[in-house]
Amino acid sequence: MGNRNVKISDEVVAQVWRRVYPRREYSPSLVDGAVEKVLRDWVNQEPEIYIGTTPSGLAFEIPDEKIEVFLKTLVNVLGPAKIVVSFRKDSESKEFSCKKRAFLEFIKRNPPVLRDPTLMVEFDRHTLITGGEGCFSLREGLSGKRKKQVALAMLHSLGYSCNIRKGEFEIMIQKGGTEIIQ
Repeated sequence: MGNRNVKISDEVVAQVWRRVYPRREYSPSLVDGAVEKVLRDWVNQEPEIYIGTTPSGLAFEIPDEKIEVFLKTLVNVLGPAKIVVSFRKDSESKEFSCKKRAFLEFIKRNPPVLRDPTLMVEFDRHTLITGGEGCFSLREGLSGKRKKQVALAMLHSLGYSCNIRKGEFEIMIQKGGTEIIQ
């Protein structure tokens, strides 16, 4: 373990202390442990929302309550002429082709299917696959500019905004804060 000299205002130290040791009297000798705990908790928290580039497209982690908005935004941004939806229900494979309006109706009426790891949606030449639990991967045919466009539209529809400057990026939203790695 190394030592770091970091200047932290007394006000911030007091806030850290109250968060880590709410029932203890302030002790300067324990500040290092309190600051380390806060930093460790911050680094280890899972993002609420994740959007990142992959070699073949984009990866997403979306909370359950926002999956319907995610899919609506995706179909609006991609603007496909034809959508093919496949999934398993009651141990039986289901597949159907539709246009945008029917797809929007499908996602409104079938929330459990949207979280199912067998769901796959083809938007013309773009394929969306899921591992379930809000993890999605959009593959094929996305230029760097298009990836950025999809990511920004997605963030906007979920109530966030940021500036993406480069082609490759990772966006993590944790408790309302946005972190961009480019």
